[in-house]
Amino acid sequence: MRIISYLSSTAILLVSFSSMASQGSDFEKLTPQQALVQANKWYGSHDASVQVFPTYMSAKFADGSQATLPIKDKHLISIAPFITHNHPCDFHVPTGCTGELKGVNVGVTVYDKTTNKQLIYKMLKTNPNGFIDLWLPKDRENLKVEITYAGKKATKILSTGKTDLTCITDMKLI
Repeated sequence: MRIISYLSSTAILLVSFSSMASQGSDFEKLTPQQALVQANKWYGSHDASVQVFPTYMSAKFADGSQATLPIKDKHLISIAPFITHNHPCDFHVPTGCTGELKGVNVGVTVYDKTTNKQLIYKMLKTNPNGFIDLWLPKDRENLKVEITYAGKKATKILSTGKTDLTCITDMKLI
């Protein structure tokens, strides 16, 4: 009977370990863009914590598993435009960072002042966490980002190098 009990508890442990590993393994199979979409879905839950750095995403799951996903071709800049309040941040946590303007349409323009080319010009809806996510070319300097909302505007010059920020929370709409 002890052997059956031992084998049963060992099987449960192996199944649990297999489940923990699969969350991280599944996450690592996603593209960075797909992983960000999934991370935004986890916003406000305790299912996972995902943080975005210039060259990789780091994820920790509620069951204890972890994952790292390289970001090679683009640089994510997540922006939380605001009118009255926001929080300081350097590297975006889509599962936890909270901006003021949730689910609203904002005008977004990104202009590369070095090449004199417009990269983005469109309306975007802020995510449930109050951020807009922009996948921009890597290793660029002098990107002029302009956000408009309700007759107000915020402008900032950003860069997308290996040490540059992924979370922008100081674009006050005035």
